[in-house]
Amino acid sequence: MRRVLRSLAAVVAALPAVAAVAAVAALPAVAALPAVAQLSAAPGTVARSPPAVTPAIACPGADPGLIPCCGPVAGARAAAVDACCGAAGIASSCCGVGPAATEPPCCLAASRCAAPPTIAASPNPATAGQRVTIAGALVGATARTRVVLYQRLPGQRAFSPVAATATDPSDRYLIRQGSVQTNRNWYVAAGAGRSAIVSESVHAVVTLRGAGRARDGEQGATLSGRVTPAHPGQRVLVEQQQGRGWRVIARPRLDSASRYAIVRTFAKRGVVRLRAVLGADRRNLRSTSAVVSITV
Repeated sequence: MRRVLRSLAAVVAALPAVAAVAAVAALPAVAALPAVAQLSAAPGTVARSPPAVTPAIACPGADPGLIPCCGPVAGARAAAVDACCGAAGIASSCCGVGPAATEPPCCLAASRCAAPPTIAASPNPATAGQRVTIAGALVGATARTRVVLYQRLPGQRAFSPVAATATDPSDRYLIRQGSVQTNRNWYVAAGAGRSAIVSESVHAVVTLRGAGRARDGEQGATLSGRVTPAHPGQRVLVEQQQGRGWRVIARPRLDSASRYAIVRTFAKRGVVRLRAVLGADRRNLRSTSAVVSITV
């Protein structure tokens, strides 16, 4: 009995030591929170979060699908942004994609931000030898901003600069290109912004001349013409109107000077209506001559 009582007394005596160990183990977890608060605030003051760092706004505008913004704006807030941030379906080189509240601050609404330049070509399609006007606007740019026109011809892999101008006080520009002969692509660049690419289509100039002639009792005609720009080796279709449609009656090949000439006979006398057609290729659209009437 005495042994049992001694064991119970030993257990009871050990209880304070166990509680002390548990209490000591719990101290770091409890004391950590006040310690953190003390690091950020002096006694008697309210702890505040460190000020948010405004990220730098880098707007290279290298991608024409992005709308470049202005440079860094002091004190800009994510909630005070212009159309280049947070607008549905619009990506910006400094805002990324998503709600304005989750993106870096952009330009203030009152700031003048340069959007990519617009571009339009007229006439389009054009006819070989015709002058084409390239025009557009650079909204938000200062007057006399330099605008460079870049061109890529059929078969070329890269664009090259071909002309330059400057914007007027209304942020607009105009460039005239003369004697356009073939299809091509254009875009303009101004500062870090680049326009969309415009595809200019061009019709070749096809001519057809004819004169009736009688030969060995048959009624015929001498037909000749030329294609500009030169398409040596390609075939031209000479067509005759029949009712509301056209029927191919000859397929002469263009010579080294892009000319053709044939003699064609007809079963009946009378007036025939003819035209010459050049098929489309990468250099020109399908091109047709004026209709000529020939008495045979």
